[in-house]
Amino acid sequence: MIGQLVSREYTLRYACDRVLELDNFVRYVGLVNKMGTIIAYQYRDGLDPLLKTNELELSFIDTLLRSSVRKDMEPKLGRAVNSLTLYEKEKRATILPDGEEDSHGFIR
Repeated sequence: MIGQLVSREYTLRYACDRVLELDNFVRYVGLVNKMGTIIAYQYRDGLDPLLKTNELELSFIDTLLRSSVRKDMEPKLGRAVNSLTLYEKEKRATILPDGEEDSHGFIR
């Protein structure tokens, strides 16, 4: 059991690191469960976060609530795959993984 937990934690952290490597403009990668609790995250080295951890989780919960409203359109439009929100100070991409009802990825 401990090996599985360490393996999952390593895999999630590795996924965050890989996304950060994709583009120098990515400031933050976070993975949350369906309740908005952060399960893995990584900031770019040397970055000053715009939000505190509790503010970040609140913003994730807000995004998840907006995502749940979109479910009403799924029968006609299909499942939402991602969304993009443009703020004055950042861009946020929300990526919904295939077959993963209990986790969401956020790239900022």
